[in-house]
Amino acid sequence: MLICKRLFVLLLCFWLAACAKPQTQRYEGENLVLPYAKELKSWQLFSKDENGVRASMWQKPGEKWVDTYAVTVQFNKTVDMQAQRELMDKPGKENCSKFSSTVLTHPYAGYFPTLYWETACQINGQPGARLIHLMIQGNTSFYHIQKVWKSGYQQEDLKTWRARFEKTFVCDTLSNQAPCPQEPNPDND
Repeated sequence: MLICKRLFVLLLCFWLAACAKPQTQRYEGENLVLPYAKELKSWQLFSKDENGVRASMWQKPGEKWVDTYAVTVQFNKTVDMQAQRELMDKPGKENCSKFSSTVLTHPYAGYFPTLYWETACQINGQPGARLIHLMIQGNTSFYHIQKVWKSGYQQEDLKTWRARFEKTFVCDTLSNQAPCPQEPNPDND
């Protein structure tokens, strides 16, 4: 089982790092589906894999840490998502003069527990950080996807990234209740 988990991490990393075209190969068990991963091809990737946690963060070219996207997968982990949300929101509550945290509806919130929300920070009346979060508790792993703007985002950016997050989900090749999409037939592309 540990070998399958490590293979999962390796394949996920390859899929996310390659980003040249959508990866269609599925492996046994849970799969995090990020259909827009190719959009990140030109972004700089930083990865860390240790103690059962795989973290990948992309920086938008020329933006450094002002515009980032992150995926964290914790293997063999069950998380209290509401407590995790409170932990993630705490810096904003403590440091922003005005802070909002709004739960959004996710279209794939079905078989796997899902928490999808957005936060906004204002400091002295000026827009500050804006984050979109998606947490999914799988049967074998916990997934946290984040889009972060330290500043300088546009409403169109928010709309685009919300749409991307709403296409993100976890499927399981071993489950009839959370099946993975069929792989496209290369002959019919």
